[in-house]
This record gives sequence, C-alpha cells and structure tokens, in this order.
Amino acid sequence: MRFSTNNFHDTWHILSDLRGARFIARLLWGLSYQRRPNTIVCIDPRFLDTNPFDAEPSDAIVFAPTPTSPFGAKAARDLDSRMPTGVGDGTVRWHTPGLDRFIDHTRHDVQGAWDAWTAKETGLHRHGDDLTITRRKGLLVFAAAPEILRTWALCAQRMSFAYFPMDYEYLDAWRTTHRGETGELQVFAEYRRMVSTARIARREVLSSSDAPSDPEHQRPAIWAHGDLVKRRSLRPRLGADLTRTRPR
Repeated sequence: MRFSTNNFHDTWHILSDLRGARFIARLLWGLSYQRRPNTIVCIDPRFLDTNPFDAEPSDAIVFAPTPTSPFGAKAARDLDSRMPTGVGDGTVRWHTPGLDRFIDHTRHDVQGAWDAWTAKETGLHRHGDDLTITRRKGLLVFAAAPEILRTWALCAQRMSFAYFPMDYEYLDAWRTTHRGETGELQVFAEYRRMVSTARIARREVLSSSDAPSDPEHQRPAIWAHGDLVKRRSLRPRLGADLTRTRPR
C-alpha cells in the first residue's frame, strides 16, 4: 500500500487507491477497539509517496483514539525523533471484529445496514465532536473518539469506482457543531500513475531557467505541466482518459 498527503482548500487529504482505503478501514476499525493506553497507528515515510498533484513531500500519518491515547506536542516530538526507518521489529495480529459482518450486510442493503449500525453506536451522540486534525512536527494527526474512528472505517470501506475513477469521503465529526480543521480520504484508480506523472512534471518545471521560486506559484505551473506530461505519455493510447491531474 502507498499513501500521500496534502492540504488543499483548508482540508487535510489522505490520498491513495482503493487498496489503500481498505487498509485504512481495517486500521481504524481495529484501533477503535484498542484498550491499551497510548496506542496509536502511524503510517510512516516508508509507505509514503510525494503527492500525486505537484509531487510535494507527504507527512507521516498518525491515528490516535481519544481519550486513551492523547497525542500532543510532546508525543509528536518523541515520535518524530524515533520514526522507524528500517525493518520492523515484528508483526501484530490486528483484529477487526464486526467489520466483515457490516460489509456483508451492505451488499444487500447499504442504507439499512448503515442505519442499523448507527442505531447501536449510542456513543456517537455523546462523542460526536471529539475530533482534532492537526499537523505537529511534520506529522498529520487524526485524533478522534472510537465511535468516530469506526464511522471513518465504514466510509473508507464503502468507497468504490463504480461511477467514476475517483472517490472521496470526509473525515469529520458525527455532529455538525464541529468547527475544527477538516480531513478527507481521496482515492484514485490511477493513483500510482498520477504520482509518477507529478514527479516528472515537478522535475521538468523546476529545472527550467524561468522556474518560479515561490511554492504558491510552482504548484499551478506543475499542475499545468502535469497535463502535458500525461498527454505525452498517452499519445499511443487512442481515446485515453485525459482527466486533469490536479487537486479536486
């Protein structure tokens, strides 16, 4: 699995493909049932790409269940200084109780399964605003109550390319009174090709003698050049999709 991040329209995005969305669904669902204090999930730089729009670096992604695992500035500093870079110490058995049953039910009645599940999640009404999305020490931190983590997991699991080669789900609070930063999970059918195209576009734009020095001006130039790079690579493929490679 590969992931990337960016901030666009004041929204923090996690970017991947459907396989990545399914993986995040499992991570969030299992984490929501974690009872051991100070347990978090981190998607570290080994699994990150530059983003698929302008190839800027991505932040490591942290998911933290509240209140058992508060993740403040000190925790961010500690994790940043000890970020793993090599082979892991081992594996863990990750349990996702109930997620597969929900998936089976949605195959027959999506709305009915969703309504039945939310009716059982009484904590949603108590903790519907327990959510913060912040960037700390180069880490993109999503901290939320277990009930919210589970809603995100279900939304991620339901994503598809049935109608369009892109899908998205908001990572926000259950209740509309939340006024903090917002998040979004966005997936693309051609995510890896988009990452490659953006890297080529960035390299070619920044190697130009008249390349803009301000990142705010670099991005539009890279987006526009990315369209050219894509057309260049698709010339042999008649009728190929020429969707513009820029943020939604």
